[in-house]
Amino acid sequence: MRRAFPLPLLLALPGAAPVIASAQSEPPPATFWVTHLGAAGPGSFRAAVDAANAHPGADHVRFARGLAGTVPMNGPALTIEDALHVHGPGGTQIRLRGDSQNGILRILARAGEVVLEGLYLTDAGDGAIVNEGAILTVDACTLRANFGARGAAIASYGGDLYLRRSIVRDNYSEARGGEQDGLGGGVYARDAAVTIDASRLSANTAESLGGGLYADLPAEGALLVRDSVIDANAAWSQAGGLAVMTHGGPPAGVINSTISGNRSTRYAAVWFQGGLVVNNSTIADNYGVMMEIPGLCAGLCAAGRDNELWLNSTLLAANRDAFGDGYDLVPTAQATHVSHSLVERMPDLPFDDRGGNRLNVDPRLGPLLDNGGALPTQALAAGSPAIDAGINPSLLQHDQRGGCHARVVGSAPDIGAYEYQPGSGIGGRPRFPFCAPMPRRR
Repeated sequence: MRRAFPLPLLLALPGAAPVIASAQSEPPPATFWVTHLGAAGPGSFRAAVDAANAHPGADHVRFARGLAGTVPMNGPALTIEDALHVHGPGGTQIRLRGDSQNGILRILARAGEVVLEGLYLTDAGDGAIVNEGAILTVDACTLRANFGARGAAIASYGGDLYLRRSIVRDNYSEARGGEQDGLGGGVYARDAAVTIDASRLSANTAESLGGGLYADLPAEGALLVRDSVIDANAAWSQAGGLAVMTHGGPPAGVINSTISGNRSTRYAAVWFQGGLVVNNSTIADNYGVMMEIPGLCAGLCAAGRDNELWLNSTLLAANRDAFGDGYDLVPTAQATHVSHSLVERMPDLPFDDRGGNRLNVDPRLGPLLDNGGALPTQALAAGSPAIDAGINPSLLQHDQRGGCHARVVGSAPDIGAYEYQPGSGIGGRPRFPFCAPMPRRR
């Protein structure tokens, strides 16, 4: 995605003398070490980032072996101005703790590419990470208990955002008076392409739209949520789990993922404008707290005009309002394409039925639990009509759990993000000695 690679430093043309890069070429990467947990001074995290900013080219910040604890991030957010890879040790070992008033990290567009790896960011008062247009990768990080006006954990204005193997949890986006305030309790993206991979957005709150994620995409950009969980988020208005707008660009995609237990006034799971593709996913148990119109959509919901949905091998169930009413899916004639999917409750409206669907049936679906793998899933019970009833349009090798959990067990894939395995133990863990449990990310 729009990644820029440097030209070779040495170009050799046939029949010509080699052209040597000039003395002004980018210097080799440097590594700056963090040797103590203090807020400032030589050897501090702030000093290491400042030194990397002053050194042209892509650099690295690393933490001394065995260093563990809290780094106080007081005052204005620490600015990253040049290409940088921060290598944290993962888990809770290095915690960047805000002062409950300011942000923690600010990334300028001219930084180009920035990778934040293995960090724990907490207690920001104005968003933990604000990206102003760089290509940002957040990998194996935890962002928890941060506040902000939008995107309390991560706000990306332009550029590209990659969230990988990370946890975004218990963050809160407040409506402070600005036009876009209160959007994206966990993640907010405007004019930025977004990829969320093998990550969990959980228990975040937005005082407006998009409890877990709010994505207003550029015309040439896209959103991809893959092998991930968006659960237990809340929005005071709409889109407890996910709000996405594509503006005529490529459709957003949700693949091999679970969207569960989110809540809002209405449109509790997913609220979208434009195009959306959902493959091999589970959208269940989302809750519309106060739905004024009986039978309104509580699950996967389109807003406005010019929307188009492709639903393949996806399970929608138990998305309801406070009275037990509401539909899991409300189709739009000829703009809702449904193939080999299970929808527990939907109105009798025309849609593009592409075959193999299980409509208005009980999926026999369990709650969101640890069923093996790094992230929780909702398991199918024996005898579920979703078993061996799906397809695999994304050519997936594994179900959402990854590892040794094959995507196809039996005559065909199951519908949803979870693949039932006959003879498995409690929670669907296969009884194979070579299948070691994957590390949990909570």
